[in-house]
Amino acid sequence: MRRFYILMIAMFVVLGMCAQSERTVNVAAAGTLDNYISAADKYSITKLTITGELNGKDMVLLRDMAGAKGVNTLTDGKLSELDLSGAHIVASDDVYFVYGDLTCKSENEVIGSYMFLYCDKLTKLVLPVGLKKIGDMALGGTSLSEIDIPETVTEIGEAAFSTCDKIKRIVVPNSVTVVGVGAFQRMEGLEEIVYGNGLTELDLSNIMGDTSLKSVSVGTGMTALDAVMFNGLSSLESIQVAEGNPNIASVDGVLTSADKSELLFYPSGKPGDTYAIPDGVRTVKQGAFSGTTHLTTINIPKTVTEIESGAFGSAMALTGFVIDKENPKYTVADNMLYTKDLSTLVCVPTMLQVDTYITPASVEHIGGLAFAGNASIREIYLTDNVKTVGESAFSFCRGLEKLVLGKGISSIGEGVCAGDEKLTAVYCYADDLTDEKVDVFAFYDEYLMEQCTLYVPKGLIDFYDAQMWVHYIEEGEALVFFADIQEMDEAATGISDVEGNSAYPVSVYSVDGKLLDKPQKGLSIIKMSDGSVRKILTK
Repeated sequence: MRRFYILMIAMFVVLGMCAQSERTVNVAAAGTLDNYISAADKYSITKLTITGELNGKDMVLLRDMAGAKGVNTLTDGKLSELDLSGAHIVASDDVYFVYGDLTCKSENEVIGSYMFLYCDKLTKLVLPVGLKKIGDMALGGTSLSEIDIPETVTEIGEAAFSTCDKIKRIVVPNSVTVVGVGAFQRMEGLEEIVYGNGLTELDLSNIMGDTSLKSVSVGTGMTALDAVMFNGLSSLESIQVAEGNPNIASVDGVLTSADKSELLFYPSGKPGDTYAIPDGVRTVKQGAFSGTTHLTTINIPKTVTEIESGAFGSAMALTGFVIDKENPKYTVADNMLYTKDLSTLVCVPTMLQVDTYITPASVEHIGGLAFAGNASIREIYLTDNVKTVGESAFSFCRGLEKLVLGKGISSIGEGVCAGDEKLTAVYCYADDLTDEKVDVFAFYDEYLMEQCTLYVPKGLIDFYDAQMWVHYIEEGEALVFFADIQEMDEAATGISDVEGNSAYPVSVYSVDGKLLDKPQKGLSIIKMSDGSVRKILTK
């Protein structure tokens, strides 16, 4: 009998514990939640369903129950599941969150700013059915694993879901017309996000830092998507655009213009080592292939007539290009991409193994990000024929040790050697590289400032030291972009040739000017990489 009583007592204790852990409350009047949940049991409840009206005073209690008080104070609260689907949040003068001069009060049908910030015990939240807005940082730092945003919501605030690392999928309903800066940023577990038809634009930081994100979908209202928005999303495999969008489209998960004539962005983590740009694409936009991690080869069709500066910059696995022989604008030599007339170097693939590069005699321009990320290149010689060097042209070439600039340079863009951690020598043969020709931050980099010497023609140290791109002075503050400036040992007569420089065949033509795959029987004309032309006779 005694054993029976002990068993019964244990059962009642367990039932009592279960009763304490789960609760349903109908709040008859806003601000009275504490009448239903006492101080004695607020830290024992793990599941809570609320109907009725809630205001700022009630939110203080709910935050406490979910593990947070103020900004940096944790509580013993255990509330992990909160169902507010039948509740209404109403306006009041009761403050539920204070930080410095910031005070937050409840508003009608709004999950207010910071309302559940740092409530890390909260793993499930069912939002009120009539909700209109989710405020700034409203759910930041929670442990939510999923969220359903009601179709009545029209606005999502800044950083509203920031650092909600356990949510894998978010659907922004068609009713939402505003999404704040960084609303879904740094959600490390997020794999898919779907933006509804009501959105016309997104801030560039919206999904910044979402390292697990694989799929992004946008609706019919989206006017544009800037490629910068996808920077650093190394897992991104697909960008989908709803049918009927008049501004943008997607082809096999690749972002394009609505008429598919412009390739806007190739997802960085899209599987496959080879990609053929679709026929009909005329323009490859800046940054289109930036950060790709799998692509080794890109096929360029004959329709592509414009490749914007930096289109292939920092394509991390790229080793080469295959180009349609009928393409009128571009050609490939030694797996490097040039304009057809060999006047512009467009791209040296990141993973192409090349120790030394010397510009052919025909090259006058080095495109933006042309060498970006190539780790094998050690020496670059820009001969006197080169006139312009684009932004970040040699950036993050971590093996680059020596850069030689010929006499003909008339323009150098910003960040040209950023991140070149082994660069110790820049030779400048020009005698007139004034601030009008060189961006003031062209050589602004901590590695250059610590270890790189600028070599200039004899007698011109004072001239160069007076240039802002060498020795920056503003309002009495000085910033020297090179560790040292020295004169060259010999008179700088120019760099029209370098030992080992040799021209190579670029294309083959018949005597009547027809482009050929290879020399034909009889007389053929060979165009060389240095711009020269040779004739050969094949028997």
